[in-house]
Amino acid sequence: MQLFFYPISTSNKGKILRISMSKLAVEDETACIAVKKFTDLFYDAVDRKRNKMNFLYADGAMLVWNGNAIRGVEVIAKFYDSLPNSTHTLESLDCQYIDSSDQARPLVVLAVGKVVLGQMTHAFTQTLVLTLEDEKYKILSDRFRFID
Repeated sequence: MQLFFYPISTSNKGKILRISMSKLAVEDETACIAVKKFTDLFYDAVDRKRNKMNFLYADGAMLVWNGNAIRGVEVIAKFYDSLPNSTHTLESLDCQYIDSSDQARPLVVLAVGKVVLGQMTHAFTQTLVLTLEDEKYKILSDRFRFID
C-alpha cells in the first residue's frame, strides 16, 4: 500500500511535519464523531434545554451572534435564555483539527442550516472553535450569522 503524505504544520522551527493519509483519515473520523456528538448536544440545549448552555462554553468564551459580541459563559447563557423558542435543522457540518499537535485538540466546526426562531425561519451559518477542558469539548469561540 502506498501512503501519501501531506504537510499539516510548519511548527518546530519551520520544519514541515507530515502525516500519513491513513493517520489523517483516522484523525478526521475521530474529529467527526466527536463533533457530531457535541453539535447534537449543543443544538438540543439551544432548542430545548437552555439551562444547560453554560456547560457547553469554556471560561472566557466569546459569542458573536449576528454582529452582537457577548463574552463570558454566564452572559452567553443569559443571552440564549432571552431568545424566542427555536428549532435548528442542520444541512451541513464540517470540522477540522486546528493543530493536531496541541494537547487541547482544538477543532474548528462549520455548521450550515435553518433555524425557526419564534415565527421566523432563517438560513444560518455557525462557526465554532472547540477546545478540550477536562476531557470534554467546550466552545471557545462561536460565530452565528443569518445568511438570508
